[in-house]
Order: sequence, then structure tokens, then C-alpha cells
Amino acid sequence: MRGYSAMGDLKNALKHAKIALGQAPDDVNKRNLEASVKMLEEGKALAQ
Repeated sequence: MRGYSAMGDLKNALKHAKIALGQAPDDVNKRNLEASVKMLEEGKALAQ
């Protein structure tokens, strides 16, 4: 997901972020992924 974002492919980054969100093992990871999904939906690349 971060690799796609770094390359400017936000569509695929968002796709994989949503997949990862569904597989998040705990609340900490889930909240982090929710923030990533929100940024990508707003058309913003993830910070590196």
C-alpha cells in the first residue's frame, strides 16, 4: 500500500489499504489503517 502511494498510484494504495483494514490484528493497527484509508480517499499520498 505504501509503495503504491509513494509511486503516486493512490487507487491501488486505497484498494490494498482497505484489504489490510479487514485483516487488522488489533485496535492500534486498525486505527492506523483507518487513518491511511481516510487520507487516500481524500487524494493524499501517505507520508513516507
